[in-house]
Amino acid sequence: VFFVFCGMAFHGDLVAPPRFQGSSGACSLQLCWSPLRAAAGLCYSRQPVSCNGELSSIGLGYRLYSVRNGVGFSTQSFRHDENVFQGPRQRVRAIASHNEMQGENNCEKSAKEVTIELLEWPRVCEIVASYAGTESAKRILQACTLPSTIYESENILSQTTAAINALSVLGSAVEFGVLKTTQLALCLSYLKKGFVITGQDAVAIAMLVQFSYSLQQDMRVAVQYKKDLLKLMKPVIDLINAMVVQPEVLREISKAIDLDGIVKDSASSELQQARSEENALESRLSELLKGDYGCSTEEVRKINGRLCIMIASDGQKMVPGLLLQSGVGGAVSYVEPISVVSLNDKLVEARASVLRAEHDVLYALSSKLLPFLCNIEHILDGIIRLDVMIARAKYSLTVGGTRPIFTYEEEMEESMSQVGLHNTVGETRSLSRNWNKGILLQLKEAYHPLLLHQHHEDLRKAKAKIRNDETVICKTSIPVPIDIYVKKNTRVVIITGTNTGGKTIAIKTVGLAALMAKSGLYVLAEEPAYIPWFDAVYADIGDAQSLQQSLSTFSGHLRRISAIKAECSSQSLVLLDEVGAGTNPVEGVALGISLLESFSNQGPGGSLITFCTTHHGELKTLKYIDNKFENASVEFDEELLRPTFRLLWGIPGRSNALNIAERLGVPVQIIAAARKLHGEAGAEMNQVIMDLEKSKQEFESNLKKAEQHLEKSKMLYNRLTVAAERLQEHSQLWHNNAVNQVLEAAHTSRSALSSILRMKQKSASTDDGSSPMRICSSVK
Repeated sequence: VFFVFCGMAFHGDLVAPPRFQGSSGACSLQLCWSPLRAAAGLCYSRQPVSCNGELSSIGLGYRLYSVRNGVGFSTQSFRHDENVFQGPRQRVRAIASHNEMQGENNCEKSAKEVTIELLEWPRVCEIVASYAGTESAKRILQACTLPSTIYESENILSQTTAAINALSVLGSAVEFGVLKTTQLALCLSYLKKGFVITGQDAVAIAMLVQFSYSLQQDMRVAVQYKKDLLKLMKPVIDLINAMVVQPEVLREISKAIDLDGIVKDSASSELQQARSEENALESRLSELLKGDYGCSTEEVRKINGRLCIMIASDGQKMVPGLLLQSGVGGAVSYVEPISVVSLNDKLVEARASVLRAEHDVLYALSSKLLPFLCNIEHILDGIIRLDVMIARAKYSLTVGGTRPIFTYEEEMEESMSQVGLHNTVGETRSLSRNWNKGILLQLKEAYHPLLLHQHHEDLRKAKAKIRNDETVICKTSIPVPIDIYVKKNTRVVIITGTNTGGKTIAIKTVGLAALMAKSGLYVLAEEPAYIPWFDAVYADIGDAQSLQQSLSTFSGHLRRISAIKAECSSQSLVLLDEVGAGTNPVEGVALGISLLESFSNQGPGGSLITFCTTHHGELKTLKYIDNKFENASVEFDEELLRPTFRLLWGIPGRSNALNIAERLGVPVQIIAAARKLHGEAGAEMNQVIMDLEKSKQEFESNLKKAEQHLEKSKMLYNRLTVAAERLQEHSQLWHNNAVNQVLEAAHTSRSALSSILRMKQKSASTDDGSSPMRICSSVK
């Protein structure tokens, strides 16, 4: 009995642990006949049974095991989790081994893995995963897996586009939240091994099959009315049509299981008879307790499957019987009267008969479902894949994303053709050649996805407070989009400007856009969005110091950059924050120039594009020495003394410290002395940069005005074209009407002349009998 209470099972003289079902909580206990078991009065069954969430009892009310969904007793091996019954030493050893592995993984992180963390790519994946309906799809999206080839990226982008179009025609038909994919995957694996499924498993299978059938029907109807979207939705349509739905599965499950996962009485005559006996015994027991002991309905309770009486422990009411359980604090006791012990034993036996009959039904149902197992697994796999597609599409629609178009250079095309990618990306290459070939990377009005998501969350919370009549002080600001333009043959972009101006956010935005495009997501930019397919993204952003590894900020940066140099290639994107910082400025400048020149070279250790931020003014001059370098800067509003977070291309950043100090009221003498120490050359350079910024702003302002005038001209041209077409139609109509009127008048005249001619002929023949020919001549 001690081992039974501990959850153990007897095998003769041996003790074996019970075996558990991993997710639903059901378990099976191995019981074999032994003298000890017989002496303890344990009832058992040689077939596995389940009790649908009730407590199972054996003998004189002894509690065997309590589970959430059921208990099973069998001489066979059932589902189990080997980790549940590990001893203390094994658990400690496993935990220590796990910690060691985690430490090794942290120490051996590659430059790619470090970059993923620095760019917070897992957070973006979690946001995308929140749009998925099933747990299986959420796990796939949270895995942050990136395609290894451009073909895979193009394929996933096509799936996302197809899912977006499918959402427009299917709507709520693609809500997957009702499907329990984790439970389904587990029960199908057990069913394949010959185990008996539960009623809840059968209901989950029926819901899966019914959902896929309804999805196919909705898609057939939608395609009939939206034939123009047939080609765009092809990946989704092919996936849905590939699901083989067999109505026999639904019929077999509906015969045996109801919607709550309980075996129906009509499933077998044995089950119907056993439940009738159980209900009769339970009713008889309840009436006996109410009649003989004067108990109310609330006082009759069921403990471990046995009916008993709830009695207050104040001693006012004494009932001879067995104490089954005491309430919290001992205030009440649950007593089984002696007079009902035999009936409770019969009730336990009746319940065991019910469980055996239910198991027989589930066993037969499991056998009938085995021939359809492969098709059910295929449907489950298709539903999960479709849920992943729909989640990407929902996210892309929510953020107002744009499908990226991958761009290529001649060198890249040659290398891709050598590895067999020439034919797979031909469609995209043809698209990229239809636009300005002078641009390699173009992102207009690009947003940082995490900043935009945080802004939306703040707005959502503010709206919720407003609905609850709460005072709202919204401190959030709208994220400022940036423009990214990288020309062909440009290899390094140097971004300069004031602190807190958005330089780091700018390069993070580029990195996340590259990862989003590669993973099949739409990018947060205006159309058209052109971006190269990078084989990897590497970043050295933030403070890289480590006390554990005795690394200073400068040493940490160098270690990261060394790891990047060892892994990057001529098709990689490299993001470097504060190049040459953390050491002597002269040496930092020299090292920064050398590093950037090495990244600008093609081949191992180089990159396709490198973005870097810096405060070293000497790096700005690289553009005027080598055309592979480009300058950009963050804009600063001197009147408001704050950055605008806009990115200016082709203009290097300048120092604003002295101007800011002057506007803030620093004494003129100090400002004059500082400018003198700074030197006239620096002041002249800042003035040149300021003039360039003003010229750039004037150019952009004039460009916007020109675009507005162009739009108005197009509008007026369209109106004139429409007016000219209407005028032409009106002129043609007037001409046709005039012709018709002339023809009608001529017809009337001919009719009148004919009438006059006949009258003349008639009168002439009557008067003098002249011949008709002469009269005719006179009339003419």
